[in-house]
Amino acid sequence: MPTGAENVRCWRQTGSEWRTVKVTQLTHRKLLQSKAIAIENDLRGTLRNFALKVGIVGKVKFEARIQELVETFTDLAALVEPLLMVRRALRERIVILHRRLLAIVRDDEMCRHMAHERAIHFTSGRPPPRPSAPGACCRDAGMARAQTRRR
Repeated sequence: MPTGAENVRCWRQTGSEWRTVKVTQLTHRKLLQSKAIAIENDLRGTLRNFALKVGIVGKVKFEARIQELVETFTDLAALVEPLLMVRRALRERIVILHRRLLAIVRDDEMCRHMAHERAIHFTSGRPPPRPSAPGACCRDAGMARAQTRRR
């Protein structure tokens, strides 16, 4: 008679599920970044319609610069404030996702290896290696073409 202990299974993530989680997090971070940039560009365009230019500012000082420009225009400030709130929330979530990704990379040996390999190639000035089929180097491709060519 089963006591119930035999029916308990331990669920573990497979490698493909783990890779899917990593890729999904990268995709979501990229999506949030693109939406935050789109909001910033929309704010710049809106202010340009009122002959106000934001100029070159970083992520941190962007909100302060926008508020500085619209402080004399109460109606414009009411239009801009919701977008600034959404942008702020997006930036906070981007930071959270980025920290999660850094934790994954820190714990995953393959990610650390790939980051190290790319860093070596970027610092040496050589392009990173391209993945290719085994034995498909440029010499082999040239020989294959020479053998198939007829005169």
